[in-house]
Amino acid sequence: MAVKTIRDKDGVLAYNTGTWEAPVWVPIPNCHNHKATAEKDEIEVTSRATGGVETFELGNAKYMIEWEMLLITNENGVLDPQIAFFRNAHINETVVELWSTDRGLTTDKSGGPHFQGKISKCTPIYDQKGITRYSFVAKPCWGDQLAEFKVYVD
Repeated sequence: MAVKTIRDKDGVLAYNTGTWEAPVWVPIPNCHNHKATAEKDEIEVTSRATGGVETFELGNAKYMIEWEMLLITNENGVLDPQIAFFRNAHINETVVELWSTDRGLTTDKSGGPHFQGKISKCTPIYDQKGITRYSFVAKPCWGDQLAEFKVYVD
């Protein structure tokens, strides 16, 4: 499969609290191990004309953003509001707009997956002390706006 992955020290994962037309991007400061992937299906098109050589064409694109958040609670035991937001979005199947940028939010030269999607996985990760972090996966869902992979080339 054709895969493009963004994992960059300058990369930022953000969610939109505005609208698609007038976004207000909020970075996720407690985001760790952030990975954004764009991949395309492979469709085999081998025929007699290829002389026995397997040949492929590319099909539908698949976008996915994965990240982890450390479990943070305040002195009263209240969960970090961003963890609660994404956990509740998973439970309630709420659509969230995400953008995984490769150069931060302050430049028009940023690229990466941008889509309205749903949190398909929300996994608590345990160690000897109990839950220490949450792992999330988001994928595009059907909506008014199509998923896009913004690309900027120097």
